[in-house]
Amino acid sequence: MSGGIAIAGAGGHAREVMFYAQRAGFRVRAFLDMEAGERLLGVPVMKESEQSFGRMVFGVGSGRIRRKIMERHPATQFVTFADPSAVVGEDVELGDGSVVCPNSVLTTGISIGRAALINMGVLVHHDVVAGDYLTCAPGCHLLGGVTLGDHVFMGSGSVAREGVKIASGVTIGAGAVVTRDISVVGTYAGVPARRIDG
Repeated sequence: MSGGIAIAGAGGHAREVMFYAQRAGFRVRAFLDMEAGERLLGVPVMKESEQSFGRMVFGVGSGRIRRKIMERHPATQFVTFADPSAVVGEDVELGDGSVVCPNSVLTTGISIGRAALINMGVLVHHDVVAGDYLTCAPGCHLLGGVTLGDHVFMGSGSVAREGVKIASGVTIGAGAVVTRDISVVGTYAGVPARRIDG
């Protein structure tokens, strides 16, 4: 898995992704950000919109920003990788540009779209299907048979119960438990999760 990559982003999450990428055998050549800046952890920070790299990984927490970066760089190979401490089943499908962080477990029969962020300590159980640009914050649990649309954000420690469906664009707050289908876009919090905006 060796080779040079650029990391899209230059904030805290990008620095974490650098560590994971190095553990997975990649050589980080640059951070790409809105503006060029000082070196970060000994690596140059370059202006993302002016650079063309053959291979890039995401160090950005926002699914919407990940989508925009993919659209701006159609010829770039967006690398998918998992930290060596993550457990990823042999039949798990991860779309281009997805990152699985340390101590996460993705079991079997799982299909996740492009540019997903599976943060630290996330558990994804059997037969979960997720669209593009999924963000799972640390400690999130997706139980068996859950279906998620595009641009779903699952907050830290949140849980989606077995078989629930969550529509595209939904945000689930930290610690919330989704016990039934969510079809209306909005922000949901609490146990059980209820819409708190609009």
